[in-house]
Amino acid sequence: MRFGFDIHGVLDTKPKLYSKLTKRLVMLGHEVHVITGASITDRLVQQLKDWGIAYHKLFSIADYHKKLGTPINYSDSDNPWMDEKIWDRTKAEYCDREAINLHIDDSPEYGKYFKSTIYLEIKK
Repeated sequence: MRFGFDIHGVLDTKPKLYSKLTKRLVMLGHEVHVITGASITDRLVQQLKDWGIAYHKLFSIADYHKKLGTPINYSDSDNPWMDEKIWDRTKAEYCDREAINLHIDDSPEYGKYFKSTIYLEIKK
């Protein structure tokens, strides 16, 4: 199976738990994707490493849309902003392309765009 995990609001809330879970999933032969809105930086990769998160692929909404040429504004270097509908549906589109079976996130606004992937919302 293929699993998706959001960073901010999910992995960062209980890194020890998610470290154990992702390592176990990988050990059992499943595929783990970390799916975030933030840009992929050395700092972010190091943070995942420090938490012990096991994953196969790391996807960034901001980096993906930057490559596509989608207009993006930044309130600061860590906070990209773009058309809300484009932003909100990008994780679902990624999960469809990658055939993710289950995605875990904390943002209810993303859930309505998920069709083939099960969307599990973690309540804040």
